[in-house]
Amino acid sequence: MLDDAWHHVVFVKDASRDLSIYVDGQIDTSSTYSNTDPRAFEPCNTVIGTFPNLSTLHFSGQIDEVFVFDEALGAAEIRSLYAANSADGGPLQVDFGGTTTQQVQDGWQHVTGAAMGPVSEDFAYGGGTITLELSDPGGGPFFNKRTTTLLHPIGEVGLDFLSGRQYETLTMTFKDLEAGTHYLRTYHHDATSTYPAIASIHVNDDLGTNRLVATDVPITTRNGTNTPGIISTVPITLHANGTDDVEVVFTPNQYTHFSGFELTDTLPKYLFVDFELRGDNDTQGGFQAFDHPSTSHPEPQAHWFFTEQGIDGSVEVGYSTSSGSVTPNDRGDMAHALGDLAEDFIPAGSDLTLTLDQLKAGPYDIVTYHHDLNYQWGALTVDVTDALGTNTVLSGVGQSTGTGYPAYAKFRFTANGVDPVAITFSANMVILNGFELYSVPEPGSIALWCLGLVALLGFARRKR
Repeated sequence: MLDDAWHHVVFVKDASRDLSIYVDGQIDTSSTYSNTDPRAFEPCNTVIGTFPNLSTLHFSGQIDEVFVFDEALGAAEIRSLYAANSADGGPLQVDFGGTTTQQVQDGWQHVTGAAMGPVSEDFAYGGGTITLELSDPGGGPFFNKRTTTLLHPIGEVGLDFLSGRQYETLTMTFKDLEAGTHYLRTYHHDATSTYPAIASIHVNDDLGTNRLVATDVPITTRNGTNTPGIISTVPITLHANGTDDVEVVFTPNQYTHFSGFELTDTLPKYLFVDFELRGDNDTQGGFQAFDHPSTSHPEPQAHWFFTEQGIDGSVEVGYSTSSGSVTPNDRGDMAHALGDLAEDFIPAGSDLTLTLDQLKAGPYDIVTYHHDLNYQWGALTVDVTDALGTNTVLSGVGQSTGTGYPAYAKFRFTANGVDPVAITFSANMVILNGFELYSVPEPGSIALWCLGLVALLGFARRKR
């Protein structure tokens, strides 16, 4: 786990002498330790970050917030501890799949099953613990697993899934949600087979019973008729009263195919996205990562992000080119306040179109960054298709090179709250490192604009 990021690690030794290790709230099954090693937690001189009497072996990193308990904690208690001691608890991200060899998305928690049957699992969320239940009238759900590779930022989520029985509704129940507004994204994908759309999704929450939130939700597939690089997503706003269960009910045309979900009660005010090649995980402080696992992949690609600027708390960020493929690149470390943003990028020959879907209606200011440490590329032309039509908003925008700060383009567009906004960059080679998106305040209010504000303030990078 050498990823230059913070992790929450728990060692549990119980009365039977069994040793368990939990990382970020989840039990770790990949380590090579012996569960019955008699030396673990025997009476000894306890030190942190090294071995007693072996001072040449030291932990290379930082250790903070150490707790010692006089009882063996259970899984639910450890998840709750993880949530309470994380920077903000973060969103609850759960990956569904079948069998013990399920490919779980890195950093996500999971529900894994080898056979059909109802689900009841406890998860840390919002500084406490909630219970997730899934069931259908036929005694399900049942679980399924795919063994192919899905080249997408959350490809492991899209591979595997659970599903209600054929033609049976699938109900997802959240118990013990704190009173207030919560933002949910559900994912529906089958990596190898094509199935009909989910007929409808209804919600039972504090706003009422059987509230319709979506119809004809596609179950996307890589090998079927749907667009590669797209995982079907439904953003939903939930309203909890702190007492009653909140239910999300999926009614299929055939099967449900439910790959996973993300849930949060805290949204970033603005949308800052860092395009990067997954590996060293150098995400710019204050930015959300559009990190791709592959150096070369087909597109269009699309990924969802939580933000106050999105309808139902989410915005879909996508990109496409006329060439049909993109090769993300990482030039290595850059030593300045925007270095993590400038060091990696998505490139495209001749044109690259950035799309922003599910934005709330209104005007926005955007800053896009264009920098390649090793090469100097030509100037950009920027065209925008938004509520005002299609217009060239900038021309002659430079793209920078070297070890300095990245070049940028700053412009305004207007979203209508229905159609995606498309921003097309044209040049002999287009470089896009990332962007910052700001909703424009209503007339009469006071706004603070500072280029790279979050990055320059130096927010700590603390990943899970």
